[in-house]
Amino acid sequence: MWKKSLSLLIFSLLVVLFRNPIALYFTNNWLAQYHIQANCLNWQLTSFDKLNIVELCLTSDKFNANIKQLNYQLFDANFSAQSVHLTLKSSNNTKSQTANTLDITPIALPDINLAKIPNGQIQTLIIEHPSLLTSLNLAIDKTANQIALTGDVNANLVLANQVLTGDLNWSSEQITELTGQTLPINFTANTQWSFDGLTLDATHQLRADAQVDIEQCNVTANFDGAISTKLNLQQQALLIEDLAQPINIGAKQCQQHLLHQINLPTPLSLSEQWQVNIPEGINLTTHQIQLSAFSIRGIEQAEQLSFNQITISDWLSQAPSVQTTAHFVLSPIKALTTQLTTDIYFQPNKQARFAGKFTLKNMAEQALDIQGIKVKSLNLIADFNYELSKGLVFKGEASALQIDHDSINAEQMNSSFEGQYHLRAWQLISQNSLAKATHPNAIIHQLSNSLTIKGSADKNTQVTGSSQIKRLAVLADKTLRHVQINHNLEQADALTGKHHVSLPSGLTAVITHQTNQISLELESQGVLGFSPIVSMLAPDVDLQSGFAFAKVDYDMQQKTAKGEVFLDNVNFDYKDHHIRQLSMPLTFSYRQEQWLVAPSEFSIAHVFTGLELYQLKGQLISNQAKEIELRHLSGVVFDGQFQSSPIALNDQPQQLNLTITDVESGKILALEKQSGISVQGKLSGQLPVFLSPDNIEIKSGKLVNSSAGQLRIENNAAFEAVKQKQPALAEVLSLLEYLDFETLNSDVSLSKDGWLTLDMALMGFNAKAQQEVNFNYTHRENVFTLMKALRMGDVIKDKVQQEFERKNDAN
Repeated sequence: MWKKSLSLLIFSLLVVLFRNPIALYFTNNWLAQYHIQANCLNWQLTSFDKLNIVELCLTSDKFNANIKQLNYQLFDANFSAQSVHLTLKSSNNTKSQTANTLDITPIALPDINLAKIPNGQIQTLIIEHPSLLTSLNLAIDKTANQIALTGDVNANLVLANQVLTGDLNWSSEQITELTGQTLPINFTANTQWSFDGLTLDATHQLRADAQVDIEQCNVTANFDGAISTKLNLQQQALLIEDLAQPINIGAKQCQQHLLHQINLPTPLSLSEQWQVNIPEGINLTTHQIQLSAFSIRGIEQAEQLSFNQITISDWLSQAPSVQTTAHFVLSPIKALTTQLTTDIYFQPNKQARFAGKFTLKNMAEQALDIQGIKVKSLNLIADFNYELSKGLVFKGEASALQIDHDSINAEQMNSSFEGQYHLRAWQLISQNSLAKATHPNAIIHQLSNSLTIKGSADKNTQVTGSSQIKRLAVLADKTLRHVQINHNLEQADALTGKHHVSLPSGLTAVITHQTNQISLELESQGVLGFSPIVSMLAPDVDLQSGFAFAKVDYDMQQKTAKGEVFLDNVNFDYKDHHIRQLSMPLTFSYRQEQWLVAPSEFSIAHVFTGLELYQLKGQLISNQAKEIELRHLSGVVFDGQFQSSPIALNDQPQQLNLTITDVESGKILALEKQSGISVQGKLSGQLPVFLSPDNIEIKSGKLVNSSAGQLRIENNAAFEAVKQKQPALAEVLSLLEYLDFETLNSDVSLSKDGWLTLDMALMGFNAKAQQEVNFNYTHRENVFTLMKALRMGDVIKDKVQQEFERKNDAN
C-alpha cells in the first residue's frame, strides 16, 4: 500500500516539476495545425479551479506574441490577462503582382460562437507592425458574444455564424500618430460594419475637411454625413454609395488667381462656393473606377458640371484612361451662359479622344460687357472632335445682334468657322458678314470676308483672306461702292500687315502697317481709277486721262504723317472749265494738327474758263504762318504773259497783283465776236485783284499799249447804226474806222457782280483823213455772263460732238 502511495507521490512530483515542458509539448502538438509554435510556457494552478499562465510565447510566420499573467477560472470559464504583446510581421509573399492588382484575399473566419468563448479582459494589448510609427495600445473586454476594444482604437466586435460585426471610432489624427504620415484630409468617423470573410459592409458617419493653398488661392472641402461602403475581397471591388449629403467646396480668391494665369477678361465672375454631388455612388475595382452620375454646382452663379457614367480604367497604373459624357453649364459673366456636352476617352501617352458640342448664349435683353466691348444677343455653337494622333478639329457658327466699343457700333454679325489644333500648330478658317458698322467718320454697309489664321508654337501667327464692302460712306455723305480688300498679316515679334484695296473703277492701293506705323501707297496708275474717290470728294471734277501716284506714311502714336503725290499729264474738267496736262510732284507732311507742303512745282498746258490760258506754272509751298500758298504763278493769255503775286489757299480775303505783259488786244476784242472790227497791238498793265470766298474784284487797274496799234472798222452793223442815230458824231466816229494809234490808256475795274468797266483814252492818227485823233471811251461788259456764254458754247459743241461720235459708233 505504501508502495502505491509512494508511486503516486513520485508521479505528482514529476508532474509538478516538469509541468511546463510537458504542457509545452502538448501545446505545440495542438498548435501545429495552425502553423503556430509556443516557445515558452510557464503556468501553475493557484487553486484547484484557477489556472495561472505566467508567460506564454507564441510565434509564426505572421506574428510573435508574448502573453503574461493570464488567469483562467476553470469552472466559471472566465479569464483575465495582464498584458499581451503582439508583433505583426511584414508579408513574405514574393509572388509578383501587377501594378493594377491589390494584395487582398478572402479570409476564412472560424466557425466560432463568441458566446461559447470564456468572458474576460486583457488589460494591455500592445500591437506592433513595421508600418506603424508607434505601437497600438488597446484594452479588450470580452462579454457574452461581444468584444470591446478601448484605447488607441474604440471598437466593438461580434462573431456569430461566421460573420464578424461591430463598430469602430477612428480619425485621421489617430492614423497620423500611428503611421507618422500626415493625411491631406482631416476626418472623424464612426463605422458600423459586418464582415463574413469575403465581403465587408460598412456604414460610416463621417465628418471630413481638407484645405489646399495654391499661391493666393485657398481651396477648402468638407463633408458631414453618412456613407455606405461594400468591399468584396474576391472581386477586389469597393462600392461607395448613399452619399446623400453633398461635398462642399470653397475657392476663395481663386478667381483673381485664375484670371491672372489665363488672362481672361475682368468681368468674369465665378462662384466661390461649390457643391459636389455623387448621388449614385462610386464603384471601385483594381481595374477601374466608375461613377454613374457626378455633378459640381456653383452656389452663387449657378454653374453646373455634370458627368454621365464616368469610367476611369487602369487607375492604379501610371497611364489611367477616362471615359465619360460630360455636360457643363456656366454663367461666369453676367447675362452669359455656356453649355458643353462631350464624350471623353483619355489614356495618357496612348490614346485620347473627345467629341461634343459647345454652346454660348447671351440674353438679348442684357448686353455683355467685356473690357468695354458691349455685345448683345451673342450666340456661339461649336462641334469639336479630338484625337491624339489627329489633334483637335472643330467647326461652328457665331452671331451677335449688336457690338459697341467706344464710338464704333456694329450690327448683325454672323460667322461660320472651322479649324484644327495639332502638334502645337493651329488653323482657323472663317466666313464672316456684318450688316452695318458705324463710326463718326464712316459707315460700312454689308461687309463680308473670309479669313484663314495659322499659328504655331513659336508664337508666329499668319492671317490671309479677303473682304468685300458693298457700300462705304465717309465724310457724312460721300460713298464708295464694292470695295475689295485682300489681307496678309503676320504676328511674330510685332504685328505687321499688308492690305490690297481695289475698286471697280480700277483703282488699286496698298495699306501696310507695323506696330504704330501705317503706310498707304497708290501705285502709278491711270487717274480714271480715282474717279469714285474724286467724285465723292469733289463732285464737280470730271477726270479724263493721265497718271497719278501717291504714298502716305502715318505714325499713330506721334499722330504725324508725311507723303508725296505725283500727277503726270492729268486732264480733267471742273464744272464747265477745262484743265489739260497738269503735272505736279507734291511733297507734304502733317504735324501738330497742321498740313505743311514742301516747295512743289506744277505746270498746266491749257486752261479754258472762257479765256484761253496756256503754259501755266507755279509753286505750292507752306509759308511761315504754315499756310499753303500758290507762288510764282505765270502763264500765257491772249498771246501775252501774266504773272501773279502769292495767293494764299484759304478762305480769308486777300489782295494779289496781276501783271499783264504784251497781250494781244485783238485777242481780247475777239471775245465779243464783233464782225467787221479788228484791232492790232500789245497791252501791258497792273491789275490789283481782291479775292474773297464769295467774289472777285479789280480796283484801279491800269492797261497801256506796249506797242503801236491799229484799229479797223468796216461794215460793222452796230457801228453804222450808231452813226445814223447820232449824225453829229458821224464824222468823228468815221475817224476810228482807219486808225493807227500810238497811245492807249485804260482804267480797269471789275465789280463783285461781274461788271467790267474800261475807261479808255485813245490817241492816234487817221492816215486816210490825215487827221490826229483823241478819243475817250467807256465800255461796260458783264464778264461773268460773257465767260459763261463762251464756256456754254464750248460745252454745247462738246456735247454735239460726243453724240455724233456715239451714233457713228452705233452704226
